[in-house]
Amino acid sequence: MQKWIKTLTGLLVIQAILVVLMNANGLTSSNTTKDEILLPFMTNIDKITIQTPNEESVVLLKENNQWVLPDYFKLAVDANKVDDFLAKLEGFTKTWPTATTDSAHKRFEVSDNTHQRKLTFSQGDKSMGSLYLGTSPGYRKTHARVAGEAEVYTISFSNFQANSNAKDWFNRKLFRMDTDNIQTLSSEAFTLTQENQIWKLTDLTEKEKTKTETVQTFVNQLANLSVEEALSETAEESFNQANPTLTLAINKTDGTKLNYTVSLPKDENYYVLKSSSSPLYFKLNKAQGDKLVNTKRSELFEAIPETVSTTPAGEPLENTPIDNAATTTPSS
Repeated sequence: MQKWIKTLTGLLVIQAILVVLMNANGLTSSNTTKDEILLPFMTNIDKITIQTPNEESVVLLKENNQWVLPDYFKLAVDANKVDDFLAKLEGFTKTWPTATTDSAHKRFEVSDNTHQRKLTFSQGDKSMGSLYLGTSPGYRKTHARVAGEAEVYTISFSNFQANSNAKDWFNRKLFRMDTDNIQTLSSEAFTLTQENQIWKLTDLTEKEKTKTETVQTFVNQLANLSVEEALSETAEESFNQANPTLTLAINKTDGTKLNYTVSLPKDENYYVLKSSSSPLYFKLNKAQGDKLVNTKRSELFEAIPETVSTTPAGEPLENTPIDNAATTTPSS
């Protein structure tokens, strides 16, 4: 009996401790709502503002069904990235809260004045609601609180997914093309043309042939360029565009003509790309640029091996008449 009394007493003490801890964080069963959407105000939003405590911010604006960066040359946002971002946030539901008190808001960095990210969702000029993101309790987990509400939740999200730098949001693949839509590529050193989905180097002699795989690799690299950031709307002297390392003229099958100018800035470890399709100058990764700039015409073709006919020893050559006189045995 004594043993059972001690066990029950221990359980009562543990229960009392849990109640105290729950009350300290303001947690009660009335705080939980099953399957209630965390951010119900996200329907039909057309503006997202992401802010950090140091006042760094980025604005994503939806215009004509496309998300753009109004404060970053009005460049298009990476559609896949923003779609994943919105789908993730829209899918969160309210679970058992981690805490509800003002002190917990500060401790988890989701208070009005102390937070790691503030996401504001708007429709036109009207703010529909905000979400505070704070500390991380574990891998890809973040404490979150909806502005105006007391509950703090742990959501499967990373603050890095709510980056406040515009360079991490714009579509870096804006110059990508389908190789089937390219007809010719011309540089100062060579011209490539496509016929029936086969690329060939022009101006070859009868003893030369195109290195098909090498040419295709060059074309693929050009068609799949990914820029790192937008630099400027004006050609700064440091870009060194007056002395390009590569110029390319591109003719597409629909009649569109493009011109690329690639230059190596002074004392920098990257290239500058200017396309006739955009007024902007873009930063191009050095490794990508090198693959284009360093490709020489001599790498795009090879000599056709000469065919040498051989005849087995002791056999007459084909169509060579036999000298009967030389093979006739003299009469005795």
